[in-house]
Amino acid sequence: MKLALALLVAAASAFAPAPVAPRATRLRAETADYASMDVDALEKIIEESRRKLLDLRLEKRQQSKKAQFKSSEVRALKATVARVMPFYEAKLDGVSGAPVDQKRSMAKERRAKKATVEA
Repeated sequence: MKLALALLVAAASAFAPAPVAPRATRLRAETADYASMDVDALEKIIEESRRKLLDLRLEKRQQSKKAQFKSSEVRALKATVARVMPFYEAKLDGVSGAPVDQKRSMAKERRAKKATVEA
């Protein structure tokens, strides 16, 4: 009886589907080195994104109410401007380094002012 049960389980497992390994999903994002770009290139990226955003808004106003508004494009353009702007501002101010370094130095200045006010 045990032998028959063992053969039945072995036969059933032979036809069982193989377990599926979970796939690692990778999001392919556009990676640009904004820190190494000059002010003109950063300004060009910002202006192009803002111009496209304005064009989309005008297109929405001029079309009928049933026109489909491309919200994914709007979000992508806004994200591009938000991503590039800190690098652009850092280049304009003449501060070398990444925006993280600039934020860190600004925080140190605020703490120093706060310490002098309290003292």
